[in-house]
Amino acid sequence: MHFTNNSGILITLDSNSRSRTWHDKLTNGRGKKLEEFLISKQLFIMNEESKTKTFQSSRGTSNIDLTISNNKLLKEVQEWKISEEESCSDHKIIQFCIGRYNVQQTGNNFQSIKYIPRGENFKKFGTSLTQEIAKQMRGSSCGEDIKALDKYVSSRIAITEEMEDKVNKFSDTLTMACNKSFKIGRSLVKTNKHKTVPWWSEDLTIARKRVNAFRRKYQRTKNNNNLRDQRQTEYYVEKAQYQAKIKNAKMQSWKQYCSKASSTNPWNIVYKSAAGKINNSAIMSTLQKTDGSHIEDLRETIRCMLEEPYPQRRAGRRDRSPQTNKDINRGTHGNGRR
Repeated sequence: MHFTNNSGILITLDSNSRSRTWHDKLTNGRGKKLEEFLISKQLFIMNEESKTKTFQSSRGTSNIDLTISNNKLLKEVQEWKISEEESCSDHKIIQFCIGRYNVQQTGNNFQSIKYIPRGENFKKFGTSLTQEIAKQMRGSSCGEDIKALDKYVSSRIAITEEMEDKVNKFSDTLTMACNKSFKIGRSLVKTNKHKTVPWWSEDLTIARKRVNAFRRKYQRTKNNNNLRDQRQTEYYVEKAQYQAKIKNAKMQSWKQYCSKASSTNPWNIVYKSAAGKINNSAIMSTLQKTDGSHIEDLRETIRCMLEEPYPQRRAGRRDRSPQTNKDINRGTHGNGRR
């Protein structure tokens, strides 16, 4: 903080301290000390009051994850909120915007996929959509009668209690059918140049949506304790499966990366990456002397570069005997003495 030169400061941390100042239920000793420190350094808490807590575990809930800024960024940090997405941790994902962001100026500037529908592709789209719906709803991707499938889906929707889950499944099904049938056009809005991880896949996206759906069902069940415990167990099971899929995807991606080079070559890309030998610029390591031999150490390299600063003249030109530094000094100062 002493070296910021009056610049903006933004700190996000797991404080492990509780205080009513950042909308917790109580204030403990650590919270009081942190409050005094923030006041002495003229720092501000950006946390906003929310029904969801930043930390949730089997031991309880609390607001211990803080977003702190100084007066330079006090008005720049906006739309602070606790995300509903699964974080695979006891700590929730915290989102906020930095800069002069105006919601009213956004209008229709949303980022989405733009498909290019053409007449010859609609038949393929209908077939793909029917197959995906049958796969999602009935677990079979073989040929289905459209009327029978529509009747079956309608009956399932009429008796279901998890409408949000059905809507998410249909949205995923519609996206898959569009990806198989139509070409994707250029987005109207310039997308962020965010590099995704190489191990992420469409299956992980679907698994994340399932975990979020199970968590919402568990959190919204409050009047029935038995049903809440049941949905809590289902959520924990789904979350564990999601974490296992992420771990497996990372491991498979790493194995694929390690097997890029030949297994018989010990100096492959893995060794070079671990040794820091990738994208290193070439460094001159030796020089060739006039007799054809090479220099062996740094001292001899320096001596050769000082004593022979000029290359030999081309063949066919009159060759002069090489002059040393003493000869040059004798020639330049000799005329002055005369």
